[in-house]
Amino acid sequence: MHGDPVSPDDRPGSPGPSSLSDTDSPANAEAAAASTPASSAAPSRRRLRPRRRERPQGLPAWRRLRETRDFSRVERQGARASGAHVAVTVRPGPGRLGFVVSKKVDTRATERNRVKRRLREILRREKERFLRRPGGSVDVIVTARDSAKALDFEALRTDVLAAFAAAVARLR
Repeated sequence: MHGDPVSPDDRPGSPGPSSLSDTDSPANAEAAAASTPASSAAPSRRRLRPRRRERPQGLPAWRRLRETRDFSRVERQGARASGAHVAVTVRPGPGRLGFVVSKKVDTRATERNRVKRRLREILRREKERFLRRPGGSVDVIVTARDSAKALDFEALRTDVLAAFAAAVARLR
């Protein structure tokens, strides 16, 4: 009975009635192992894209670089260009974004988060530039300089897009 709950006496190795079951024999265990597909034993890979479709106006969390190894790979293998207030690094990839706003920008986390939100919004509005490029999508890291917090949205947008265009041109 597969759907029934297992009582403490029915666990393998307990002195209960199932410990004497013929399903625990080594021959049956080998047969069960042979009948399972090899792919189920292999470790699963981390998914970059969920099963749901992305909303056209959104920038979901899975579109962001989160792990140190991903940031390191983009920094190491990517092309970099600088603007007056930001530096942009790009590398061919699935189209993810990363933001670096250090304590040099501001010691207060609220101000650093404000800069990150503005950068995220700029790239959300311009996501077609890094997702559906003729050469394929790119992973992007935007590093803010301390002067970025004083800029208005349009000036920051102009600087980010100019640095992005220069970095993409260096990819080729």
